Amino acid sequence: MFKKDPIFWWASGIFILALLLVAITQNQLWLALMIGSYLLRPTLASLGVARRYVDERQLSIHYRSSNIGFVVMIITCIIIAAKLSAEGNSDWEYFNLVIIIGLVSKALFNVVLSRNLREAATKIIIVAGLLIALFIAME
Repeated sequence: MFKKDPIFWWASGIFILALLLVAITQNQLWLALMIGSYLLRPTLASLGVARRYVDERQLSIHYRSSNIGFVVMIITCIIIAAKLSAEGNSDWEYFNLVIIIGLVSKALFNVVLSRNLREAATKIIIVAGLLIALFIAME
């Protein structure tokens, strides 16, 4: 039981802090802490900080589940945006923003994490320029 690695204990501490915040306050910070406790190990492993605490099987499972979760989240946002738009509710624009931010961040982090920083910088500048041009054209 006590032969867990430090990441487990940090994640457990963050999770307990989230539970205490739910009990003590009605603040939404508990949700961010709960998400942080769940994503601590895979995030540290992806950044190369804690690779010695994660084996290849765990990395493979994390990779596949992250992609599936991302697709489910994007599809859910599309469905909610379409429903809100059909109802005439202008909140659908926020869901479109979440979709755009999710897709752009996934694409850019994919380039950055490939460790080809010169290519990443070029792509980031091109994408930012295209997005600015798109917003100008939409106005």
